[in-house]
Amino acid sequence: MYFVVYDRNKNISGYTWRITAHRTSFYIMARYPPLSAVKFSLHGPDPRPAVGPPGFKVVVERQALPGAVNAGGAYMGMPPGEAHWFKGRRINDHATHVFTFRSTWDLFQRDLPSGPPPGNVRNSASGLIVPAPRQMRAADVDVFISRRRPYWEHEKRARRDNACLGPMSNESGDFLTAVSYRRSQFTYPAPVAAIAPPGRPGAGTIRGHGTAIDERGVLWIVEQWMSEDVFTAD
Repeated sequence: MYFVVYDRNKNISGYTWRITAHRTSFYIMARYPPLSAVKFSLHGPDPRPAVGPPGFKVVVERQALPGAVNAGGAYMGMPPGEAHWFKGRRINDHATHVFTFRSTWDLFQRDLPSGPPPGNVRNSASGLIVPAPRQMRAADVDVFISRRRPYWEHEKRARRDNACLGPMSNESGDFLTAVSYRRSQFTYPAPVAAIAPPGRPGAGTIRGHGTAIDERGVLWIVEQWMSEDVFTAD
């Protein structure tokens, strides 16, 4: 299962995200190989003793980060080399909001470089092309985990807007779904820790991701322009 934010008129896309299920877990990572250093995993109950407890986790592989920078990308947020667990936002007795993927409007301005091409997918794969946001707004994809049955927030409206993705299921009986939204960056701001600091005037920019867990327990992944000097300063 895949999703990407894309401006058809300008032929500019963000990074494409791939979601897979294996045994009792779900995994999410960027389809662009140099950015696969950042891996998100959602683990359901598993009877195997060698498998840890259920929960939600993000891991940043320290050894893979230089490849992301060399490929023209950047990452900031969770310290690399260790697992970071988070609880998500409990919606009801069977559904939890775990991620918000955000793409800021300025990523899609004309004459600015696009992210990597989304590429082709198998006929059996499902996906969602999220239209790029208008000025001062953001394109958000909220990801949910549920038990017993799939869950889409505001499902009737989301289906009307063709904003639903999934469901995907795993062997523990969990369902993964997603809904895309257009939100104001002012009335629905991302966590401050996920936003890159400003650089010097005239410094170059890199398309990158910032991550942070908000006060509700939701993990944000914010695609944004980042100043090169933030990553090259002594």
